[in-house]
Amino acid sequence: MRYYHDKHFSVREAREVLARLRPHIERMVALARRLEASGFNIHLRQYRFGWHPDTLGPYPPEFHELVEIIQRLHRAGVLVKGVEEGLVDFPHLRADGEEVYLCWKLGEPELAYWHPLDTGFAGRQPLEETGG
Repeated sequence: MRYYHDKHFSVREAREVLARLRPHIERMVALARRLEASGFNIHLRQYRFGWHPDTLGPYPPEFHELVEIIQRLHRAGVLVKGVEEGLVDFPHLRADGEEVYLCWKLGEPELAYWHPLDTGFAGRQPLEETGG
């Protein structure tokens, strides 16, 4: 069977990786909020009104740090789905072989949800129902 992702996490592995990377996710959200407050749109990679006079280049230092954190998460196999919300997914295989995402959002006490690849956050279901 061919899967969309090469790396898949068990629930235990995802929880361990989340525990290790949670401080980075918290920092990612803080940086995104700080950049937004300064007028920098992280998605468009520009200030709302063009060049910002307090920077030496087109990107503020916080943006570079934000990109480094996102790259670190991706190298670990974690998919960042919402920078501002701290929403991340972990590719997972259910017992029946279906590829799904284990889903966590900053502020939740633990990794407790999953959803099919095509439904996103709105399709989240309790983890007990993953079948794997």
